[in-house]
Amino acid sequence: MKYIAIKNLTFSYGDNTIFSEATADINNDSKIGVVGLNGSGKTTLFHLIQRKLEPEIGSVSIAPGVTIGTLEQDLHLDEDLTIWEEGLKAFEHVIEIEKQIEEFQQLLHKAEDPKEQVRLINHISRLNEEFERLRGYEYQSRTKGILRGLGFDQDSFSLKVSSLSGGQKTRFALAKLLLSKPDLLLLDEPTNHLDIDSISWLEDFLKSYTGALLVISHDRYFLDKVVTGIIHISNQKLNEYNGNYTEYIKKRDKRYEIQAHHYKTQQAKILKIEKFIEKQHQWNRERNIIAAESRMKMLDKMERIDKPVTREKKIDIRLKTDVVSSNDVLWVEGLYKSYSKNHLFSDLSFEIKRGEKVFVTGPNGCGKTTLLKIIAEKIKPDKGESHIARTIKTAYFDQELEDLDPDNTIIDEVWGGNEKVTETQIRNMLAAFLFTGDDVNKVIGTLSGGEKTRVSIVKLLYTDADFLILDEPTNNLDIASREVLENALAEFEGAVLCVSHDRYFVQKLGTRFLHFGKEGITDFTGDYDTWQNRLAQTEEQNGSQKVEKSKGALDYQRRKELQSEYRKIKNALDKLEKEIEELEAQIDTIQTDMSDPDRSSDHEHLGRLQMLLDEQSGILEEKYEQWASKEEEHNSFLRENGEITP
Repeated sequence: MKYIAIKNLTFSYGDNTIFSEATADINNDSKIGVVGLNGSGKTTLFHLIQRKLEPEIGSVSIAPGVTIGTLEQDLHLDEDLTIWEEGLKAFEHVIEIEKQIEEFQQLLHKAEDPKEQVRLINHISRLNEEFERLRGYEYQSRTKGILRGLGFDQDSFSLKVSSLSGGQKTRFALAKLLLSKPDLLLLDEPTNHLDIDSISWLEDFLKSYTGALLVISHDRYFLDKVVTGIIHISNQKLNEYNGNYTEYIKKRDKRYEIQAHHYKTQQAKILKIEKFIEKQHQWNRERNIIAAESRMKMLDKMERIDKPVTREKKIDIRLKTDVVSSNDVLWVEGLYKSYSKNHLFSDLSFEIKRGEKVFVTGPNGCGKTTLLKIIAEKIKPDKGESHIARTIKTAYFDQELEDLDPDNTIIDEVWGGNEKVTETQIRNMLAAFLFTGDDVNKVIGTLSGGEKTRVSIVKLLYTDADFLILDEPTNNLDIASREVLENALAEFEGAVLCVSHDRYFVQKLGTRFLHFGKEGITDFTGDYDTWQNRLAQTEEQNGSQKVEKSKGALDYQRRKELQSEYRKIKNALDKLEKEIEELEAQIDTIQTDMSDPDRSSDHEHLGRLQMLLDEQSGILEEKYEQWASKEEEHNSFLRENGEITP
């Protein structure tokens, strides 16, 4: 089924044309990533679909009944409610039906008129059917699952919405949107404010989402995992591609090459015909004029191939490194660091050689940024030492951006008297990071945090450093800017020590990984995918070893106790599942019986059925809650103790 049909769409902001005769379709099973340069029209496309904007020409048609959900800048959260109460508002319709069922059941118990009883029974039956169609028995367990998946544990459910930070509120609003389960999700940078675990959960959730998805994201790894198609907004068109982000890049480049070849061939043919016409006119004889007119008709009838849009300009820059006498760059020996009672790392030792691109990974708060600051000599360790080779020149980038002069213009700050580059080169590089035209003359002190980040990255790319220490360098960069940075670092011959949550960036550049995990710090040399596989295997082995070790240490009585505990949980879970199946079958039978036209006048019989339906429905709801609780208990037991053989 086609949810959205965009046909010959034209839209402008004043003289700035965003779309011109653009066409695309979104189907009921589409999972599409929307990409393009900043300002190309990604958010405008969302606003057109939401009817916040209207096309000047063409149409954006939405199939009747299709519901659309998106995150608004104004999150519309009730600050006085708890997370749980506000989360349940996504099911207001379901809860209202549940409330109506209870109210009509009370009326039925009081009703004495047989006709009124029949009317109430039929109405309750219709409400029950709608409640089941909406899977009303699941709304509480669904709310718990999505809140937990996005990083809200059970203890936080009772917190007031007003107590949440800005990032937490955005994350909570995303949870509410997912709970509402619209036919079409419009998501703009959904991975912002999420940690790696929550992003992984969201990827799995969206991959199995039964509706359609349109997502704007700079997280290319996320796009690779989730989407099955790409809309690339370029040259005022909606260019559609099948496949994930990586496949799109290949197809886009191939499409450009084919179109460029056809365009070049046709232009050569046109030029040849035009020269022929010109020559015939010069000779100016009757037969020459006839020949010229014939060729002119040929040109008029020729279907012209559009000149292919130049691919987004790739800035080619090679980071220069000073000549060093040794491959040794960094030595770290016996580092210890804690903040109050928060212990980060102890007895940490490693070396970095020239050419290595080392990424420090691990959960938030484990000490990644602290390690970089110690090496950059911004803070001191509690114990131990780090040494950078005497001949090595170091450049450090972090989110604090302390190295920028607030009184400089952007171009002066970046250029800084560097005679090795021209103004044109500087302007081209700044343009790649979204500073065009007069933007380069803005004063640093007037810039936003994101703009200052981009200026610092451009400065970094013109450094002569041999060793780059980078803390989240891709924050606030669009995809094109990230690719410029990636390409420069890929060619960099010096050493890199980096912290980044951009998995695509890490995957492309990483040659070595220092991972802060539960079992300590792991040092792995190799590519990202191999490291991820090794990490998963290690965690699985550690889990198995942990279980085996605990099993071996258990005495016979304790093992028997665990087996007994597990058997009770498993039996209770199996019993609940069987009871739920039986209750659902009984309710179906009752509702079928109530709908039998031959029994519609048997008011006494219908009354008994309604009472039985009320009773069974109430029991079923209780069983669902018991099942959700027991399922969580079962999973928690397995996480703590591993699989227990009865």
